[in-house]
Amino acid sequence: MNEEPKIHAARNLDSLWKSKQNSNINHKSSSNELPLATKRLKHHELKKQSKITAQGDSGKDLPALPWKIISVVLGILCLLLLVTAIAVPLLAANLSSKETPLTIQQRDCYSCPTNWIWFRYSCYYFSKEKLTWRQSQGACLSQNSTLLKINREELHFFSLKSFFWIGVYYNGIDKNWLWENDSAVSSDLFDLATHPKVQVCLSYKSREAYMADDCETKQIYICKHHLI
Repeated sequence: MNEEPKIHAARNLDSLWKSKQNSNINHKSSSNELPLATKRLKHHELKKQSKITAQGDSGKDLPALPWKIISVVLGILCLLLLVTAIAVPLLAANLSSKETPLTIQQRDCYSCPTNWIWFRYSCYYFSKEKLTWRQSQGACLSQNSTLLKINREELHFFSLKSFFWIGVYYNGIDKNWLWENDSAVSSDLFDLATHPKVQVCLSYKSREAYMADDCETKQIYICKHHLI
């Protein structure tokens, strides 16, 4: 009767030892499987991060194309502005060069005396002294010139601030307005009516401003010398 409790106790010890071995085996297997799960998780996270990075990189590359286009357009605009800035002065210089040499050549070939003004192959002198019409005529003759005989082009050129004697006088006998050389004054130039006085000469200021004045009145005058 004393042996049965010993056998039962031995069986219980054997069961406890086997249970402990099984628990150790399970613990080892679970400890061996944990790193594998961790590796898979890390691999999944790395793959996910690489995917996000790839998407981010591709997202950064997208704006590059519009900026390149804008840079090219701005470059073309700058080039056009540069070409325009160079071309305009050259064109202006070219146009002026076509006119200036001719004008300089004309002035070199046909120079005017000191205090005379050059205009279209003629020299003009604007006096500062005041003389009668006859005295003005004599002063011009002494300088190898005549009182101004004006034409249509000179009507636009001569717009003066004061009245000057020019080479027009009134012939009271024939009742005509004449130039110094006794040729008739065209009505296209001046609209001149007959005058009751015999000694009347023309005083000129501009195309719209001229008047008949007493030839004995003293005033400034214009001389003209033809170069050709």
